[in-house]
Amino acid sequence: MEIKISKKDKIDISKKLKSFLAEQYSLELGEYISYELLEFIIKELNPHFNQVTMDRLELLLKNIEKDIYSQ
Repeated sequence: MEIKISKKDKIDISKKLKSFLAEQYSLELGEYISYELLEFIIKELNPHFNQVTMDRLELLLKNIEKDIYSQ
C-alpha cells in the first residue's frame, strides 16, 4: 500500500523538518531544507541513525525537494 503525500503536505513537512533541525543543531536554514544539508546532518551529526532510517529519510527529502523546486 503506497502512501500518497500531497505537494502541500510535502512542503509543510520540509518546513517542519527545517524548524526541528534548526532548533536541534542551532542552524540557520533557509525556508526549505535541502537534501544536501539533510544528508550532512544525518551522516555527521547523527551517526547513530541506521542505514534503513537514513535511506527512507533521504528518499522522502529527495521527493520533497524535487516537488518544491519543480513549482
